[in-house]
Amino acid sequence: MQHDERLNAVAEIRPGYTVRRPERGATLFPYRFLQIKDVSADGRISVGGVSVIELPGMSDRYLAWDGDVVLIGRGNRNHAAVYQGEFEELVVGAQFWVIRPKRSQVLPQYLAWFINQPRTQQYFASRTHGTYIGMIQKEAVMELPVAVPPLEIQKQIVAVHALTLREQSLMEGLKSRRAELVSELCSQAVEQHSTGSK
Repeated sequence: MQHDERLNAVAEIRPGYTVRRPERGATLFPYRFLQIKDVSADGRISVGGVSVIELPGMSDRYLAWDGDVVLIGRGNRNHAAVYQGEFEELVVGAQFWVIRPKRSQVLPQYLAWFINQPRTQQYFASRTHGTYIGMIQKEAVMELPVAVPPLEIQKQIVAVHALTLREQSLMEGLKSRRAELVSELCSQAVEQHSTGSK
């Protein structure tokens, strides 16, 4: 049976890491660093584009865990994505809220899907503060009402969503290939006309 919970009842929430100028002489280490540009509108992390930056040694509390949900907290697109442990060490930037769901209650993939739904996006849009670059306050994230169906239903929703994304990807690929073929045919027609008119 479905019930609603506040997000802070089914997950731990913390801000991303704020990069500061290191102290003089501090030892720096390379870390993967997640930025807004690395999260797509359909809720996926573009792993290939994640930058490497030099930072002081990070404690574990600043590193993302496999299954953490990252929510864009600034700007006008507050999408969420699931980090799936692609890197040994990943630091999430301060533009995000890092959400660690209690998996006995909420699946990470379901939570990211729920956050990316229009109704949740409207919730955040109505609670964004700032005149230039809006920012979601922690209180708004904590108080987000989350529909929590049984885990089996969550798994089914995640599976259907994954199939939908796969279908979209295939359709985009077909569309791109069709455009290439049309361009090739038109180019051949021009070349044949030019050859025939000589």
